[in-house]
Amino acid sequence: MPRLPSVIPSKGAYAAIRHDKPPIHVWPAVVTATSLAISGDAGVYAVLHIRARGLTAREAALLLAAHGLNVLAKDQCPSLLKLLQRVVLNPLVILLAVLATIFFATGDLRAGTMMVLMIALSVGLKP
Repeated sequence: MPRLPSVIPSKGAYAAIRHDKPPIHVWPAVVTATSLAISGDAGVYAVLHIRARGLTAREAALLLAAHGLNVLAKDQCPSLLKLLQRVVLNPLVILLAVLATIFFATGDLRAGTMMVLMIALSVGLKP
């Protein structure tokens, strides 16, 4: 018997939307220096092009101009479009919206209004 296509999305269909964190980038010299750390401080200093006594003011200014400030990256807030997409693709919101449409179409304003309030509550409480 031929299998009919399903209109219900697969379990992992929403995984790509929810897990879109940016990758972590590591400076290759740090990876090399870490592997050389076993050989002693001299190997690490040579790979990173530094000295045990530190940088001069001129070298620090050049590195600051080349690489920017030494600060941690900040978390990016998701855009309004991403938040709206996440809310619209929530299965509970889809179910409640379908039920509200059915209730309004059949003339049951009380139940339809209740479904709309439940959608608002679900969206409002979403982290």
